[in-house]
Amino acid sequence: MVRHLVHAMGYRYRLHCPGLPGKPGSHIPKSRVDYWHPKLRNNVLRDDENVLNLQALGWRVLVVWECETLEGDTSRLRVRLRRFLGRYRLV
Repeated sequence: MVRHLVHAMGYRYRLHCPGLPGKPGSHIPKSRVDYWHPKLRNNVLRDDENVLNLQALGWRVLVVWECETLEGDTSRLRVRLRRFLGRYRLV
């Protein structure tokens, strides 16, 4: 959804850049909660560290939650993306 919106706004981008830290998140499963809660808590800590690492490399970071992409009306997400990307020149 995010890639579609950004592309529709005229921005172009690269995917899967191996030199950058981090990968997108997850969801909370209903089974094996005793395993998943600590694992997901550690994922949050890892994600926070990845954001700091990206910022140290000079990147600006925008976190988009999965629930923001599931809404029928994407206008709020489009506004957030436009604000975040607005100062970047379209290619």
